[in-house]
Amino acid sequence: KNTTPNSGVNVDISEYEKMTRHLNEVQQDSFYRSQAVQFISNNPSKAFSLYFMKFLNYFNYRNDLATTTESSLWRDLIMLCTYGPLLLIFILRLCLLKKISLIDIEKYLIVIYLINALFQAIFFTRIRFRIPFDFLLISVVAIFLLEILRRLSVPKNV
Repeated sequence: KNTTPNSGVNVDISEYEKMTRHLNEVQQDSFYRSQAVQFISNNPSKAFSLYFMKFLNYFNYRNDLATTTESSLWRDLIMLCTYGPLLLIFILRLCLLKKISLIDIEKYLIVIYLINALFQAIFFTRIRFRIPFDFLLISVVAIFLLEILRRLSVPKNV
């Protein structure tokens, strides 16, 4: 109810915590899950919108952290300057599907990367959970750039 696409564990659940103080951890988990399912059932369009925004947030270069001292403008700039170009080249790759067909390994890498984004959006997206999968993105971008270089180096028939 109070969550946002980038809130993660920072979401304010104080109203629910009051109701669960007397419950053990298993009972609390069951209560929170039932509240989430109830919210989704009662607000399907809002729940879908939040899910879609969390899916998009998977590709974010920064997170809102609970510990503000862990946030850093320099860290955000480094992430923007490194992940941003990778993501832009990846999007370009997807835009050029008709001109440059995907090879099988690219298909698998893209599917795994996007399925992880869809899966992570169920819970909460955090860069630290995405980073192991960023190697898939790097691989797709490298294969694409290699293909572009190969095509540029082939002499054109006159």
